[in-house]
Amino acid sequence: MKRRRHYTRIQRTSVVLLLAWFAFIAACSDKPRSRLEKIWDTGKIVMITDTTAHNYYQYRQRPAGFEYELAQAFADYLGVDLQVVTPGGDKMLGALSDGKGDFIAAGLPQLPYWRAFVDFSDAYLGTSKHVIIHMDNHTIRTMDELSGSKVNVVWDTPGHQRLMALNDEAYDIRIVPHKNVTIEELIRRVAEKDGDITIADSYVANLNRRYYPVIRKSFAISDPQNLGWAVRKGKRTGPLC
Repeated sequence: MKRRRHYTRIQRTSVVLLLAWFAFIAACSDKPRSRLEKIWDTGKIVMITDTTAHNYYQYRQRPAGFEYELAQAFADYLGVDLQVVTPGGDKMLGALSDGKGDFIAAGLPQLPYWRAFVDFSDAYLGTSKHVIIHMDNHTIRTMDELSGSKVNVVWDTPGHQRLMALNDEAYDIRIVPHKNVTIEELIRRVAEKDGDITIADSYVANLNRRYYPVIRKSFAISDPQNLGWAVRKGKRTGPLC
């Protein structure tokens, strides 16, 4: 119950920010029909996401997840239905580019790498990337101690990219990227000592500690980052147009 109230407070603030952003891009468009008008005409808005405990999942045959709840609140405000597509974490950008959805809601950090491919909404949540280890692991406390260690990550994610950037800075991290796997699965492996180390956003780690209390955040490997929804790259007149 406490978690639900916490999400509701975030949703109220976030929906206001996101609505202001969508209203702006609809109003500033010089095209005959904006993307927002098309959403109203079809009666639905399509969310592209990934199946994780934070983003979207099924609980007792009902959809749940922070990103899903936020998107549902937005769809309710617009008066349209919410449709969810989950092409896979490494296929979300392609699905957006191909027009298979209206926006990505999957905890994307507003980094230069992503801005090269998408336009972002206003930020709605702050986070940083942390080293995730088992609570019995007392050897990984600094970046120098991470160097030479094997770290499991989800392939082609911001965490994967951050580790590669650290290696470019002269570290020697043994990066093991995994395709078709979720961060929750890698965290589970850490908890069961089937994998020593992984990388996760602080909010993801905090959420998963409810299910795996034996994991802990060691230290951050990134500066604080803002998260936002992403839409197709567009001109100044509006990325949804």
